[in-house]
Amino acid sequence: MSKVVIVANAKIKEDKKIGNDINNFDKVIRMNRFETDGFEEYLGSKTDIWCINRKILLQKTNTYYGFYNKRWKSYKDKYPTLDECVMMTYCHEKNEADGLRRERIVTENDIHVANTYDVMNELRQRWIDIYNNDGFHKPGTGITAILYYIKKYGNIHLHNFDWGKTSHYWGVKGPEDIPSQHHTWGFEEQVAKDLVSENKVVVL
Repeated sequence: MSKVVIVANAKIKEDKKIGNDINNFDKVIRMNRFETDGFEEYLGSKTDIWCINRKILLQKTNTYYGFYNKRWKSYKDKYPTLDECVMMTYCHEKNEADGLRRERIVTENDIHVANTYDVMNELRQRWIDIYNNDGFHKPGTGITAILYYIKKYGNIHLHNFDWGKTSHYWGVKGPEDIPSQHHTWGFEEQVAKDLVSENKVVVL
């Protein structure tokens, strides 16, 4: 079974110099606008899968229009084991992933669209179990990826998640580097803790 780690983009803890350990995983998954230059001691550099949300990929009016096109080649040059870009986003409808797969940027670049419909249903049920209401809404890329890859690999490791407590480790270059208020961070943190208790996740 592959040993898999998802590396998140929270502020780095300076006592967590585990970059070499990260590089020894079979699969290293990174997300959205990740960087490794200057952070290798803490985060490693190996990258096998790049998960990116639909906003960065698709919204023509956002700051990152064209971001994929600019980054994919440089990422491929920098990370020799990188072989897959995955649109990791919420799929509230059963066939939503099929529609996303028809987007031009997806078809032209062979981007994989993760079908997260079952993940959304699991998150919704976990929300109901915790809060006893159906107020669940759009989750973050991180918790979505965690549940998606648990289903694929059985169990996974996590590094550098802090569930919206700090800004991105490369610094605040714009409002998008501050934790989004659209996510329910406390819920996502509780789900992660529950997954640890269920022996599906190990936090490094």
